Amino acid sequence: MKKTITFLIALSVLLTMLSGCTSSDGNIEDFTSIIAGIWQRNGNLHDMRLEIQEDGNWTNQELRDGTWEITDQGIISYDEEYKMFNFETENKFYPVEYSSDGGEVLHYKNDNYYRLDTSVDGFAAYNGTWYLNGDRNSDYYAFDNGEWKWYEPQNMAHVSVNSGNLAWDETVGELLAYSSADGEVFAAFRPSDTGELISNGVPYVFMDDLSSDEISDSNDATSMEDSHEAEKGQSLIVLNEFYFLNGEQGRPSFYFYSDGQVDYDESYDSQTVEAVYTIDDDQITIKLPTGELMGTLAIMDAKVLVDVSDGDIGDFYKLAQGD
Repeated sequence: MKKTITFLIALSVLLTMLSGCTSSDGNIEDFTSIIAGIWQRNGNLHDMRLEIQEDGNWTNQELRDGTWEITDQGIISYDEEYKMFNFETENKFYPVEYSSDGGEVLHYKNDNYYRLDTSVDGFAAYNGTWYLNGDRNSDYYAFDNGEWKWYEPQNMAHVSVNSGNLAWDETVGELLAYSSADGEVFAAFRPSDTGELISNGVPYVFMDDLSSDEISDSNDATSMEDSHEAEKGQSLIVLNEFYFLNGEQGRPSFYFYSDGQVDYDESYDSQTVEAVYTIDDDQITIKLPTGELMGTLAIMDAKVLVDVSDGDIGDFYKLAQGD
């Protein structure tokens, strides 16, 4: 979600006008005393960290192999012309805005940071697909380690129409879906006691929590023999998870469902191509709805799919949880 400095300046000026924001009248010491402490991007304890000292020094840190390493650092300054505070380095400056409207948030580099003591231990618990009212014919969200995509039904299929990153707001107890398109909250979810995610008063249901009978009914299931063969083959791969080209996030990916559907994406914000797959012994054959062969992958193990087709679609890897 990189933006130009012009956009960041405009964003900061706008946020200064909103209720719940503070300018501290340009006093750096007052501003620093308010924001001093440790902040986690998206309220995620595994994401980037901001550590702000009482003397106005700050560091941006990344968790690498269990150790926090500094990726950027500098001092806090104030811009009289634009009436805003900046995080300055030796050769750059980044506007920063503090908001306390409904909870403390730091806006920095077009991202949202939350206090360490209100942050959570990642978003892996939400990984998978969540359908509106548990209906596979309705819209749904796909969550993957802090990233999300929203799909809506179109012409007997589902099309990805928005995406972004997740954040946790402890103040209101909600999971926030920020859109990568404009940086705004696209949807807010409140986890229910029954395991659903409630958004705008309606539930989104994690489909893997449904019984096999419910899944069969919702998909007009085929015969018992076909179901048995599907389950046998699907046990070789990981369902409802992303496989990335060469194991690199942001590269083309496959996402396999239990009903024989597979989504293909060139990138995380690209238009999704819906295809179908079948498994024969240790090979996956993927075809477009038109019947055109997309490619064949050999299942080396549950995490490694090697291209054995003429289509040269490449090798795909399931990333370890939390990567």
